[in-house]
Amino acid sequence: MKNTAIRQRVSRLASVDAAAGLVLIVASLTFLFYLVPAYIVEPRRLQSPLLSPLVLPQIMGWMILLLGIGLVLGTMFGPKRERAEKYTKLRDLPLHQWLLPLLAFAVYYFGLELLGAAVCGVLATMLLFVAMGVRRIGIYLLGVAMPIGICLAFDYGLNVPLPYGSLWGY
Repeated sequence: MKNTAIRQRVSRLASVDAAAGLVLIVASLTFLFYLVPAYIVEPRRLQSPLLSPLVLPQIMGWMILLLGIGLVLGTMFGPKRERAEKYTKLRDLPLHQWLLPLLAFAVYYFGLELLGAAVCGVLATMLLFVAMGVRRIGIYLLGVAMPIGICLAFDYGLNVPLPYGSLWGY
Protein backbone atom coordinates (compact mmCIF):
# COMPACT_ATOMS: atom_id res chain seq x y z
CA MET A 1 0.00 0.00 0.00
CA LYS A 2 2.68 2.41 1.03
CA ASN A 3 4.86 1.55 -1.94
CA THR A 4 2.01 2.34 -4.35
CA ALA A 5 1.48 5.78 -2.81
CA ILE A 6 5.18 6.57 -3.15
CA ARG A 7 5.13 5.43 -6.79
CA GLN A 8 2.14 7.67 -7.53
CA ARG A 9 3.88 10.69 -6.01
CA VAL A 10 7.09 10.01 -7.88
CA SER A 11 5.16 9.50 -11.12
CA ARG A 12 3.83 13.05 -10.73
CA LEU A 13 7.39 14.28 -11.25
CA ALA A 14 6.94 13.45 -14.95
CA SER A 15 4.50 16.36 -15.31
CA VAL A 16 5.23 19.69 -16.97
CA ASP A 17 4.83 21.54 -13.66
CA ALA A 18 7.48 19.43 -11.96
CA ALA A 19 9.83 19.80 -14.93
CA ALA A 20 9.39 23.58 -14.83
CA GLY A 21 10.08 23.55 -11.09
CA LEU A 22 13.24 21.51 -11.56
CA VAL A 23 14.42 23.90 -14.31
CA LEU A 24 13.79 26.84 -11.96
CA ILE A 25 15.76 25.13 -9.18
CA VAL A 26 18.76 24.40 -11.43
CA ALA A 27 18.70 27.89 -12.96
CA SER A 28 18.49 29.62 -9.58
CA LEU A 29 21.28 27.52 -8.08
CA THR A 30 23.48 28.29 -11.08
CA PHE A 31 22.62 31.95 -10.77
CA LEU A 32 23.21 32.10 -7.00
CA PHE A 33 26.39 30.07 -6.73
CA TYR A 34 28.10 30.69 -10.06
CA LEU A 35 26.92 33.79 -11.92
CA VAL A 36 26.43 36.23 -9.04
CA PRO A 37 29.75 35.57 -7.27
CA ALA A 38 31.73 35.36 -10.51
CA TYR A 39 30.38 38.40 -12.37
CA ILE A 40 29.14 40.92 -9.79
CA VAL A 41 31.96 42.79 -8.10
CA GLU A 42 31.32 44.19 -4.65
CA PRO A 43 33.05 47.49 -3.82
CA ARG A 44 35.47 47.51 -0.88
CA ARG A 45 33.74 50.18 1.16
CA LEU A 46 29.98 50.40 1.43
CA GLN A 47 27.87 52.81 3.46
CA SER A 48 25.41 50.04 4.12
CA PRO A 49 25.40 46.31 3.32
CA LEU A 50 22.01 46.82 1.64
CA LEU A 51 23.68 49.06 -0.96
CA SER A 52 25.77 46.15 -2.21
CA PRO A 53 25.17 45.24 -5.85
CA LEU A 54 24.82 41.61 -4.69
CA VAL A 55 21.68 42.16 -2.62
CA LEU A 56 18.92 42.34 -5.26
CA PRO A 57 20.26 39.51 -7.46
CA GLN A 58 20.61 37.27 -4.42
CA ILE A 59 17.09 38.09 -3.24
CA MET A 60 15.69 37.26 -6.68
CA GLY A 61 17.75 34.07 -6.90
CA TRP A 62 16.54 32.82 -3.53
CA MET A 63 12.93 33.71 -4.41
CA ILE A 64 13.12 31.74 -7.66
CA LEU A 65 14.70 28.82 -5.80
CA LEU A 66 11.86 28.81 -3.24
CA LEU A 67 9.22 29.07 -5.97
CA GLY A 68 10.81 26.15 -7.85
CA ILE A 69 10.89 24.03 -4.70
CA GLY A 70 7.28 24.98 -3.98
CA LEU A 71 6.25 24.02 -7.50
CA VAL A 72 7.90 20.60 -7.25
CA LEU A 73 6.49 19.92 -3.77
CA GLY A 74 3.04 21.14 -4.82
CA THR A 75 3.12 18.79 -7.77
CA MET A 76 4.16 15.83 -5.64
CA PHE A 77 2.00 16.35 -2.55
CA GLY A 78 -0.85 18.52 -3.80
CA PRO A 79 -4.21 17.21 -4.97
CA LYS A 80 -4.14 15.32 -8.23
CA ARG A 81 -5.66 17.38 -11.00
CA GLU A 82 -7.46 15.91 -13.92
CA ARG A 83 -6.46 17.40 -17.26
CA ALA A 84 -9.72 18.04 -19.03
CA GLU A 85 -10.04 19.77 -22.40
CA LYS A 86 -11.99 22.74 -21.13
CA TYR A 87 -10.11 25.36 -23.11
CA THR A 88 -10.90 26.32 -26.65
CA LYS A 89 -8.24 25.74 -29.25
CA LEU A 90 -6.41 28.76 -30.58
CA ARG A 91 -7.86 28.39 -34.06
CA ASP A 92 -11.40 28.55 -32.61
CA LEU A 93 -10.89 31.92 -30.89
CA PRO A 94 -12.76 34.97 -32.18
CA LEU A 95 -10.75 37.51 -34.15
CA HIS A 96 -10.83 40.17 -31.41
CA GLN A 97 -9.13 37.78 -29.00
CA TRP A 98 -6.25 37.53 -31.46
CA LEU A 99 -6.01 41.19 -32.40
CA LEU A 100 -6.48 42.96 -29.05
CA PRO A 101 -3.42 41.38 -27.36
CA LEU A 102 -1.35 42.30 -30.40
CA LEU A 103 -2.73 45.83 -30.23
CA ALA A 104 -1.89 45.97 -26.50
CA PHE A 105 1.69 44.99 -27.28
CA ALA A 106 1.90 47.60 -30.05
CA VAL A 107 0.50 50.32 -27.77
CA TYR A 108 3.02 49.52 -25.09
CA TYR A 109 5.96 49.11 -27.43
CA PHE A 110 5.39 52.09 -29.69
CA GLY A 111 3.68 54.41 -27.22
CA LEU A 112 6.03 54.11 -24.25
CA GLU A 113 8.15 57.16 -25.09
CA LEU A 114 5.23 59.21 -26.36
CA LEU A 115 2.56 58.44 -23.76
CA GLY A 116 4.66 57.33 -20.80
CA ALA A 117 4.88 54.09 -18.85
CA ALA A 118 1.80 54.63 -16.68
CA VAL A 119 -0.59 55.50 -19.51
CA CYS A 120 0.72 52.72 -21.75
CA GLY A 121 0.47 50.24 -18.90
CA VAL A 122 -3.13 51.19 -18.22
CA LEU A 123 -4.09 51.09 -21.92
CA ALA A 124 -2.40 47.74 -22.52
CA THR A 125 -4.01 46.24 -19.42
CA MET A 126 -7.46 47.48 -20.45
CA LEU A 127 -7.05 46.05 -23.95
CA LEU A 128 -6.06 42.67 -22.50
CA PHE A 129 -9.03 42.71 -20.12
CA VAL A 130 -11.42 43.48 -22.99
CA ALA A 131 -9.86 40.70 -25.08
CA MET A 132 -10.37 38.17 -22.29
CA GLY A 133 -13.94 39.23 -21.63
CA VAL A 134 -13.50 40.55 -18.09
CA ARG A 135 -16.81 41.99 -16.91
CA ARG A 136 -16.19 43.09 -13.31
CA ILE A 137 -15.56 46.78 -12.65
CA GLY A 138 -13.29 46.03 -9.69
CA ILE A 139 -10.85 44.24 -11.96
CA TYR A 140 -10.77 47.23 -14.30
CA LEU A 141 -10.09 49.55 -11.36
CA LEU A 142 -7.24 47.27 -10.34
CA GLY A 143 -6.01 47.43 -13.94
CA VAL A 144 -5.78 51.20 -13.59
CA ALA A 145 -4.26 51.23 -10.10
CA MET A 146 -1.55 48.59 -10.63
CA PRO A 147 0.38 50.18 -13.53
CA ILE A 148 0.23 53.58 -11.84
CA GLY A 149 1.33 52.07 -8.53
CA ILE A 150 4.20 50.21 -10.18
CA CYS A 151 5.37 53.39 -11.93
CA LEU A 152 5.24 55.33 -8.66
CA ALA A 153 7.14 52.55 -6.88
CA PHE A 154 9.87 52.64 -9.52
CA ASP A 155 10.06 56.44 -9.58
CA TYR A 156 9.94 57.20 -5.87
CA GLY A 157 10.69 53.91 -4.10
CA LEU A 158 13.51 52.53 -6.23
CA ASN A 159 14.56 55.88 -7.70
CA VAL A 160 14.48 54.41 -11.23
CA PRO A 161 12.80 56.88 -13.56
CA LEU A 162 10.36 55.48 -16.08
CA PRO A 163 9.36 57.49 -19.15
CA TYR A 164 6.67 60.08 -18.40
CA GLY A 165 5.87 60.65 -22.05
CA SER A 166 6.88 63.43 -24.38
CA LEU A 167 3.25 64.10 -25.24
CA TRP A 168 2.69 65.54 -21.76
CA GLY A 169 5.67 67.90 -21.94
CA TYR A 170 8.19 66.03 -19.76
